[in-house]
Amino acid sequence: MKHFWLGLVTVLSLLFLLYLLLPSPSQPPPLPNSLRSTEPGDTVQIPGVLAHYSQHQRDFVTKYYQEKFDEIGGLPIKFPSFRLNHPPQFAHEKIRSQVLSSYFEEAVHPFRESLFINGWEPEVFLRGNPGAISQHTIIVDGEKFFSKITLRPFYSTVQARIISFVGILLSAAILYFLTRRIVFGKT
Repeated sequence: MKHFWLGLVTVLSLLFLLYLLLPSPSQPPPLPNSLRSTEPGDTVQIPGVLAHYSQHQRDFVTKYYQEKFDEIGGLPIKFPSFRLNHPPQFAHEKIRSQVLSSYFEEAVHPFRESLFINGWEPEVFLRGNPGAISQHTIIVDGEKFFSKITLRPFYSTVQARIISFVGILLSAAILYFLTRRIVFGKT
C-alpha cells in the first residue's frame, strides 16, 4: 500500500510539473471587427496592455478571450482556465489608473498566468441616465462603438513556476513528516 501512495504522488507531481512547463498562451488577438485603441495608456506606455473598440457585448468578449487564453502556445491542445469575476472598481489596480469599467473579469491558469479583461459599456453601465450616456458614448474616427475592451495579461516565467513547484513539494513533504510524527508518533 505504501508503494501505491508513493507511486500516486510521483505521477501527480510529474503531471503538475508538465503542466507548469507548458508554454504560455500567445498574446491575445484583437476581437473580430474591432479597432485598436491608440489612446494614451493603451499602447506602449504600460507593457502588455491592449485595448480595442468593439460592437461586441460582455458575453461574447469574455468567452472569446477565454477560448483564446486556453490555447497553449500554439500547441494543438486546449487547457481549461478558471474565470473569475471581479468588482469593476478594482480594474484600476490591475489594468491602469483612470480606466472606465463596467465589468472586470480574469481568466486564470493556476500557478501560471492570468488574463485580465476589462470592459466599458456605457450604454449598459449608465442605463437610465441619457445625459451621462451621451457624454460617455464611444466615438472613434466618426464610428460609434458599443464597448471598449482593455486586456492585460500577466505571465510567469518557467523559472518562477519551477521554484513554486519545488516549494510546494518541500512543504508537502514537511507537512507529511510532521503529521506522521505528531499525530501518529512515528519517526
